[in-house]
Amino acid sequence: MKKALLFFAVVAFAFTANAQFFVGGNLGLHRDATGATYDGKTYGAKDVNFDFTFAPKVGYQINDAFQVGAKFLWNRTEALEYVALKSDDYKVDYKDNNYVNMFGFGIFARYNVYNAGSLTVFCEADLSMLFGTYKNSVTFVDGTGSDLTVDGNKATDFRVGITPGLNYAFNEHFSMDLYLDLLGISYNKYSVKSATDDKYVVNNREFNLLSEQNGILSIGFNYKF
Repeated sequence: MKKALLFFAVVAFAFTANAQFFVGGNLGLHRDATGATYDGKTYGAKDVNFDFTFAPKVGYQINDAFQVGAKFLWNRTEALEYVALKSDDYKVDYKDNNYVNMFGFGIFARYNVYNAGSLTVFCEADLSMLFGTYKNSVTFVDGTGSDLTVDGNKATDFRVGITPGLNYAFNEHFSMDLYLDLLGISYNKYSVKSATDDKYVVNNREFNLLSEQNGILSIGFNYKF
């Protein structure tokens, strides 16, 4: 028994002899807008979607090829719709704003596929869970209607995915990540529970493969001790 424990201790030590801790953070930003205009003014409806994510992380580089770690996430999502009801004046009559702030945590594992000097090609798998509050507000621009605000609906977001990327090391301590989100694969389950009736739940499930729903690119920075 003692020999077996000693053997596994030696193997673990050899496996982690060159291990290093690192800290860092990822940034992701997505914005799109669609709509029609007439003479430079909104006609019908105009939709603007915005998504921003910040994820500080701490990790452990086990060897030259493999890293594991954990991260904290903050995500802000906003969907704003401008609606012009009257076709004769093309004025925006009201704004419908849906947004949610979410906080959560996740874990990740990275495998370095190929290395060429300061440049490394990697593939990273991650799993995360976020919690937040969903808010909807409708504002009438010209005062023709009653403004409405719905607040307090609880939102949860479960995400799992695999994303390829590039890492460039400026020196032995500092490096930058470029995540090729468009080439990734992901599954996302998003739920909103009513603040007034917890039996009422809206669920949204997405599976994305080589899709812009993953985003196009995101960046990260790392400092290795």
